[in-house]
Amino acid sequence: MEDPNHYVYTHPRGLPSLSVADRDRVESDNQCSDFLLAIQDVLHCNGRGAFRENPRRSLHWVDPVEAFLFSQGSWHDYEYDACCFLATRRKAQTIRHNIEAMQKLPNLICAHTHDAAEWRPIRSSHKAVYYPSREESEYTAALVFTIAVSCSFWATQHGFAKLRISRLPPAECSGDRVSWMKLPADTFRAKAMVSTAIQVGLLPPKAVQQGCPCRVHVNDVLQSDISLPADVIYVGYGHFKHRLPVSRWVNPFKVGVDGSHATVFMRFLANWGKFHDWKDFQQLQGKRLACDCLPQEPCHADILVALYYEHFCTVPLRSRTNLTASRICSFSYHDPSNHKSSHSPISDPLAVSDS
Repeated sequence: MEDPNHYVYTHPRGLPSLSVADRDRVESDNQCSDFLLAIQDVLHCNGRGAFRENPRRSLHWVDPVEAFLFSQGSWHDYEYDACCFLATRRKAQTIRHNIEAMQKLPNLICAHTHDAAEWRPIRSSHKAVYYPSREESEYTAALVFTIAVSCSFWATQHGFAKLRISRLPPAECSGDRVSWMKLPADTFRAKAMVSTAIQVGLLPPKAVQQGCPCRVHVNDVLQSDISLPADVIYVGYGHFKHRLPVSRWVNPFKVGVDGSHATVFMRFLANWGKFHDWKDFQQLQGKRLACDCLPQEPCHADILVALYYEHFCTVPLRSRTNLTASRICSFSYHDPSNHKSSHSPISDPLAVSDS
């Protein structure tokens, strides 16, 4: 978007009337942008994949260097609203890429109900001003793994790697986003990373050997007498087809009553500590968690698996007793908010496919 003090659409590389100090800063930004675009062009010419992301109305897209690369016909735009990838606020974004698999993704446009004041600065009780744009500059877990899946398919097609991710994470283009304003921002990002990775099939084999539970569909384990094997715990709401009793591991937030699949998933992720203690998770060791949710739907069973994995499979024994709920996640993705900068390219598709 325009910064009338430095940039406008007619002068995307800086106004001619800038002061010396402002001109130096703008020139530094331009050089950084040119450098990153040059790297991506070299990667593309050498058969590598790359992408860059900015707001849909960013001045970066009308930058002469960017416009020249796009005119070559080898780069494609993927447009989406951030809330469709399980973010709280609506933000129109564009990813410019040379990844064939990403061309098959549908553009996701928001049809949610939003709070009209969702982007307004918030003043805390200590009179500090909080800007929502800071947290919304980070990618959500759903967007991270959508990009990872696309890059994995691309890397497999080009012979760079073996396919390790078999399905896309959930996305949601309609529903309520007003209630999501009450949930912590990291619920959709850092805290959701491990459970989203498990949802798309990235639970390490060693984790199962260490007793980590796994999620299964109830129809796949239901026996002929409508009972479950001894190593299966039913975590669903109950269903008339099998009438299995509800266990203590059911999601206290119900689909349809408390929101959509995505909403109850996020609410449980943000509030699981109110219903379970770490010592309770020892009951899940070596178990299969059966639910009625379809594999492509967000399910709180993935959160239970992620919590067990983080607490019992990745942390040294001596430090487990010091682990708290705020430390359950191990990886995140940061998206710089500078309107003239592009994201660093994917220099090695193996790193994406094997992560």
